[in-house]
Amino acid sequence: MNKGQIYSLDFIIATVLVVICIGAMLNLYETKNQEIALKENQKTLETKLITAKEIILGSSNFNCDLNGIILSQTIDKNKIINASELKAKLGLQDVNTQISITSNRETTYILNDVVSGGDIYSIDSNIMICESSTKLNFSIINDCFDGKCYNKNFTEGKIQIRVSK
Repeated sequence: MNKGQIYSLDFIIATVLVVICIGAMLNLYETKNQEIALKENQKTLETKLITAKEIILGSSNFNCDLNGIILSQTIDKNKIINASELKAKLGLQDVNTQISITSNRETTYILNDVVSGGDIYSIDSNIMICESSTKLNFSIINDCFDGKCYNKNFTEGKIQIRVSK
């Protein structure tokens, strides 16, 4: 090193290596933060989905009523309310939601937001669907247990709930 020379080749190489190492560490740190945020978002969506399913299939607000007996895992189509109230009751106001009920005759979309993007979570469940709880009686339900569920007031079906952010 000459007298008065501030930089040497060794110093420049060491500085470049330190800057590269710091950049790599910052990149790794940012990647980990994004992964953590993504996992938290996924967990939140999954939790909302499961909670919504439990509420809609286990609440007397939506279930069929047989002479005062609430039938779990059933949906009374006459008890389904408008979409904005339903989203609020299910805790899904801040996510895109699609809820469909399929019976052997038709598919009905209760909520039909555009569900798109990378993170779409879906859950299906087999249910019984009643057109009106007031028309139910024990013989109709017993026929379904015997595999003869042909009554239009009480049919087998499936509910699908899909959410995305």
